[in-house]
Amino acid sequence: MKCVIVSSYPMFSQGLEKLLDEQTEIEIVGRERDVEQALETIEQLQPDIILLDMSSKPPAYAHSTIMQLLAATPDSKVIAFSLQNNLIHVYQASRWLASGVHDLLQAIGSSAPEEQALHVVNDNGA
Repeated sequence: MKCVIVSSYPMFSQGLEKLLDEQTEIEIVGRERDVEQALETIEQLQPDIILLDMSSKPPAYAHSTIMQLLAATPDSKVIAFSLQNNLIHVYQASRWLASGVHDLLQAIGSSAPEEQALHVVNDNGA
């Protein structure tokens, strides 16, 4: 699976790339610091997975960002996460409380039914 990492924290994205490189089924094909830079990369590479760090963004930013990414590459799965609260949001699938990299790998490996609509989960679980 081709994967692009989008994070404004270079040390974090480099560490995540190193961890994911150990997984033979995942190929990191790009790493960008922000969504604007990532959109061009994502349109060109059409990754299977986009890992989106939402740690430094306000909650209202999430929905429009996810919609932009999905518009650029509708067949990709967007996995948004926050370093502050350890939540992983899998858009078009579900949400997990992350306790380690194995939870991220579980989110990457999950699949959602194609007919399931985009569902943005807010912080209180609704």
